[in-house]
Amino acid sequence: MYRCVLLVYASAMSLTSACGRSEAREPDRVAPTTNQTESAPTSPDVRGLYLGVSGDEAWFIYMEPGSAASTMWRPRQALALCDVKTDTGGAVTFRSAAGADYPFQFAGRLSHDTLVGTIATVEPRTGAVRDSWSIAPRRVLARFVTEAPNSVSGLYTSFDEGSDISGREIVLLDLAGHVVGFAQDWEGGPTTVWAITGNRVGDTLHLTWRSVDGFFVNTLLIRGDTLTGNYGSYRMPRRSSIPELFGAQNRAECK
Repeated sequence: MYRCVLLVYASAMSLTSACGRSEAREPDRVAPTTNQTESAPTSPDVRGLYLGVSGDEAWFIYMEPGSAASTMWRPRQALALCDVKTDTGGAVTFRSAAGADYPFQFAGRLSHDTLVGTIATVEPRTGAVRDSWSIAPRRVLARFVTEAPNSVSGLYTSFDEGSDISGREIVLLDLAGHVVGFAQDWEGGPTTVWAITGNRVGDTLHLTWRSVDGFFVNTLLIRGDTLTGNYGSYRMPRRSSIPELFGAQNRAECK
């Protein structure tokens, strides 16, 4: 009897010892550590000037989220942008003051320096869409916009202020190598829009004008703060610089 007890005890000790050796061979597993940290997504930096023509509309926009400077130029008026927003998903939205017409609202995103999306005019009270456009104005990098004394950048106008407004306004940006902009014709109201590209050689602008109906090329001369053509019979004085153009908005209309 005692022999059996001792045998069981010895067997138990041997099992305990074996288990102990097995545990020693298999240390606790620890999850691997890493020094890599994931950066939080950021909203797109949309600050800057955007210029583009789509169909029969020109879009000239300055955005600076968080400031009172954001503005959109419409024919003969500057509209304050009241609510410019971006998110970490890349979305961009804004709405404008109503001005003399209906307010605008935009929803889209910034893609490779192009503001791609849909802009619409809406009823101020109900938000119902009256008209909409697909737009893709490109950002004009501010470091390329020159405002030197001999810069051609600015708003130029020539209007017959009779019973029906007729004439033309031109917005040009001198990019220190080439010129871009647009023109808006008037015949009682806004009619044809022209996208303008070209270059400057001294006091001469060689421009190409494009609209939905076709294109043409012409040459304008810079005479002080006035553009002239057709041997001096065509004259357009500069009415404002680009900063003055965007500074003319009425921020009080943001509600």
